[in-house]
This record gives sequence, C-alpha cells and structure tokens, in this order.
Amino acid sequence: MHRGQVICKSTKLGNYRAAIDMEATHKTALAKGDLGILEKKPAPTLVGFGKEFLVWATAQFREKPKTLAFYQNGIRRLSEYQPLASLVLDDERIKERLTDYITKRQTPTTVGEKHRKALQVSSINRELQVLRRLLNLAVERKRINSAPKIEMLSGERHRELVLTPAEQARYLAAASPLLFSVATVLVNTGLRLEECYRLRWESISWDGVIYQSGGWEAESVAIGDVNGDGHPDLVVANFCLTYPSCNNGGIVSVLLNNGNGTFRAAVTYGSGGDYSYAVSVADVNGDGDPDLVVLSQCVIGSSNCGSAKGVVGVLLGNGEGAFRAAVIYSSGGSYPVSIAIADVNGDGKPDLLVSNECTTTRCTGTGAIGTVGVLLNNLTVTTTTQVTSSLNPSPINQPVTFTATVTSSSSVPNGSTLTFYAGTTKLGIGTTTNGVATLTTSFSKARPYTVKAKYAGDVFHKPSNGTLMQVVNL
Repeated sequence: MHRGQVICKSTKLGNYRAAIDMEATHKTALAKGDLGILEKKPAPTLVGFGKEFLVWATAQFREKPKTLAFYQNGIRRLSEYQPLASLVLDDERIKERLTDYITKRQTPTTVGEKHRKALQVSSINRELQVLRRLLNLAVERKRINSAPKIEMLSGERHRELVLTPAEQARYLAAASPLLFSVATVLVNTGLRLEECYRLRWESISWDGVIYQSGGWEAESVAIGDVNGDGHPDLVVANFCLTYPSCNNGGIVSVLLNNGNGTFRAAVTYGSGGDYSYAVSVADVNGDGDPDLVVLSQCVIGSSNCGSAKGVVGVLLGNGEGAFRAAVIYSSGGSYPVSIAIADVNGDGKPDLLVSNECTTTRCTGTGAIGTVGVLLNNLTVTTTTQVTSSLNPSPINQPVTFTATVTSSSSVPNGSTLTFYAGTTKLGIGTTTNGVATLTTSFSKARPYTVKAKYAGDVFHKPSNGTLMQVVNL
C-alpha cells in the first residue's frame, strides 16, 4: 500500500525472508521517489467487457435459454448508445451517461420512417439489471476496483396474480396440512412469508371467545334467528367435516345463541355437496321459518370437483333451530362463490342468484367466462283445511269454539287468516298458530248450520276450505 494505492508485484523469490527484504527495499525506493507508481491495467469499456460478459453468460445459462436471451438483449441495447458503450467501466461519468441513456429510452423518437416508442419503466429496469450484473462481474474478475450503485427506476408495475375465492379454495384443498396452515395465515392476516415464519404463539393475543365451526375450513358465516327466540344465531359453511377426507360432503353448522353473547356448540348438517363455500339464511318456502341455502363446489364424490358443476343445497327449517336434509339444485356454472336472495320476477317468492367463477369445469378459454345462475322459486303447494267443534250439538246461545287446521307439505306461516262462515253469514276471522286457527261464537236460533272455514292461501299455498254441520237445539 503506497499513498492509498495497492501495488502488487512479484519478487520471483522462493525464500520468504528474502522476499520480505526485497519488499522493504522497494517501499523505500518508492518513498524516495526513485520509482514511479506502477501503472495498473486500464479498465475495459462497456462494449469491450460486454463481449467477455456474454461468454460468461453463455457458459452459465446454457440450459436456460430465456435467461441467456435476457442478457444478450440487454447487452445489445446498452451497446447501441455510443456515449455509454465507449465509456470505460470505472469512469466517474458513468452515472451521468446512464442518466442520459435513461432519458433517451423514455423519449419516443423518429428516424426516417422508423418510429421508436418510449420504453416502459419495467423495460428500462431490465436493461439496468443487466448493467448492474455486468459491473459486478467486472469487480469479481478484478477488472475494476468497485462498481457504482445502479438504482432501479420507480413506478414499475409488477405482475401479480390475485387468486379468486374459488381458486384459493381449490389451492387450499390440495395443500398439505402444513402448507394449508401457512397459506391460511397469510391470506387471513396479510403477513409476508418471512413474518409468518417468525411468528410465535406468545406474539398472538385473542379478544373474545373462539368457537369451533363444526367442520374443516370454515368459508362463510351468516346470521339469523333460526329458532325464533329473538336472538341471532350463527350459521357456518365448512368445506367438509374433517381433513384430509374432504370428498365426503360439505358441512353447514348451526351455533344457537344463548341470549347472553355466547353460543352453543355447533350442530352440523350435510350441505348436499362437496367443498361448501357460502351460506345464506332466508324463508324460501313461505312457512315463516328460516331456511338455509348453501353453495358447494360440486356434488358429493366428484373427485375434487374436477369434472362436476356447482350445486345449491336448500335445507328447510322447522322454526326450532333444526333443519331437514338438503335438496340440491344446479348452480348454473362451475365453482360457485356467492349467493343473493331476492324476488327477481315479482311473484312474491324469494329467488336464488348464484355467481359462478366460470362456465365449464376447467375454467379455460371461453369456458373461463363467469356466469350468474338465476333459480326462480316455483313452489306452490296444495293445502287441506279441516274444521272441528268444541260442542256439537249445542244449545242456543251456548258459546261454541270452532277449530280450523290447515295442513300442507309446507306449513302455512303463523298469522295466516281464516274466515269462518255460517252459510253465507260471516262469523269472524281467526289467525293461525302452527297451522291452527280458532273462533268462538254462539247461535240464537235452534237449527242446523253449515259452518265453513275458508283459507285464502298465499303465493306458496293454494286456498282451501273446510266445512262442518253444527246442530243447535233448544
């Protein structure tokens, strides 16, 4: 080292002590000015070292033609700008020339009849990456002492793949347990991978109470008073019951509210399909009791839904928090992801609208176009009305209670009205509770009366009448 500059020269001696003595003599001569500073080998130009760089790249990436082409194109474009290409690599003006080069690349030009568009930031950054690697290789091969710092331009639009809910569901369904756990944390928390890796239990705190959803991978939750106690209950759609045997049907779970902010353990029902994804609560059959509508990726046993379309499962409620087995319908496409319930045709009945990720099961080409399935509610059931009397025959002016019972495959809602007649004379109106309506009256004349209870029906239930011969004696 002499005045901050490293000087390397061989003594060509095999004896260590003799070499040390010669080194000391050489340093003394330098200090006295008897020897000039040894000139180092000049640094190569960018275009000159670019040839050496391409030889290295060809050997390094022979099995990766796309990577090799990336470096070849970068060197070609950098070499086209003569002020930069002719500059030696350790010239202090390299950053100044590089700024001019970037400005030129960002400016559209016209040469003769040829028009060159301005390059996007991402394209210029690829060329800067090639230059940065070239300079680093020059340092590694001791062609220059150090490389200037090459900054990437800001504003580049990175290519990112955003998974749809259905794609996310399929990915998690195929993942190993460990990968599934990591991916679930990343999706639900927004943590980066390295942050998730560093996560420890002592870093996690929970506010509130945690309840088991009743199945594996809870996907959706809906709220509704399903047992009529005035407290909102929880309904959860789960992919399946347990992992990894997840091709034996999705699960919908009901957690009844205790009325104090806590919930009972989940009660599970089959959703009618595999990989259940969304759930909604609504009275779809007009009996006044909340029902469940569940979306599933496919019918049960469809081998990971690879060749089957989505299904909609309808579970009719009994008003006490329990539900019948699911009745399934086609969703109208593949991989259904959300559902809405509304009367879309104005007939007073709630219809089902389902969004499907795509048309075909492969979700490729034209089949990748999303669809909306509209399931119109066409339920109309026949009813039967029967009338009984509390006292028959009865004395005149004796109160008599008539009971009318309306039955059907879908119960009539509470509060439905029945009109009671004696012949053509209207006696009064009764309202139903669990399909039963009553009316108490008396008769002032002794004779037989034809008592009729008339149920007018609604959009779901056809009308019906029941009659009874009431005998009134003196």
